[in-house]
Amino acid sequence: MTRPASDHALCALKSAFRSALRLAGGGDAFSRSTRVSAAQLSRYGSPDHDWHAPIDVVLDLELDLGQPVVTAALAAAQGYRLVREGEAPAVSSAAGAAAALVGGSAEAFSAVHSALADGRISPRERADIAARMDLLRAQLRALDDALGADMASDDPEGDAE
Repeated sequence: MTRPASDHALCALKSAFRSALRLAGGGDAFSRSTRVSAAQLSRYGSPDHDWHAPIDVVLDLELDLGQPVVTAALAAAQGYRLVREGEAPAVSSAAGAAAALVGGSAEAFSAVHSALADGRISPRERADIAARMDLLRAQLRALDDALGADMASDDPEGDAE
């Protein structure tokens, strides 16, 4: 069966789930707030398993965190960016986009560094790195868009280049 979701996008979702789980205090802590065990939560984030977190578990996790970490990755995989309902885009959107790019770059560097620790990059590590690079490209586009929007808003004549 051919799936519409690429391996890179699926790895990015697993990476986002792992990040969110870390922010929630880890699988043991979060398992008390949802319907699955810490071991199952670990499998959902593991590149060594094909299982992904059910949407209700993702919702529990994101409500616990107060931020849509996995949902943002889902949106990014489809070329979208989330904005909180009723909230205008931040005035310093370029700064936020730059911060996201820096954070994403650090995560990508960490993944490459970890993958090279044993002297070889496995297929799963390669897929994880490729997913992180896809996310970096999306973050770079977001920064470019934000800089363009900032430039346009600073140009009352509409002459921004």
